[in-house]
Amino acid sequence: MPDADTALCYVGACLFEGLNLNEGRGTDTPFQIFGAPWLDAEKLLQEIAPEFLAGTRLTTTEYTPRSIPGKAASPIYLNDSCRGVRITIADRAAFRPFTLACGLIRTIYALHGSQLEFKDHFDRLAGGPALREVLRGKQDISQWLADVEKDLADYDAARPRLYA
Repeated sequence: MPDADTALCYVGACLFEGLNLNEGRGTDTPFQIFGAPWLDAEKLLQEIAPEFLAGTRLTTTEYTPRSIPGKAASPIYLNDSCRGVRITIADRAAFRPFTLACGLIRTIYALHGSQLEFKDHFDRLAGGPALREVLRGKQDISQWLADVEKDLADYDAARPRLYA
């Protein structure tokens, strides 16, 4: 990973690896951009709910994934022009990369349901099928994310403290 912002974005953008989206591999800013030839990035930014955008600024971009030896030999949409979105972290303390990724995927599914594909390994990345079903509109995403936040807070309170 080239920098700390990439690592922070990866927390949510890794889910794009389970979809037919390019997650920025084949560029100098993996996980900070994503896209596909079929993505209407402008419409996506118009439609995504503000509740998913804390600590970030999203802008449209166009890019072409290329082969980068030792980093991305054969990224999805290799040498194809992708319409995409650039994620810029404006406030690290407020940024919620997993929440952002869920909001983006949910909105992309609403806009491009017939084109967005969940690959077989999406459920492995997400820890099971529940998130896939939420993102396909089977459950209220805001409530599901609130439940996840509660579970994370409970885990954080109970986990051993290995570092000061």
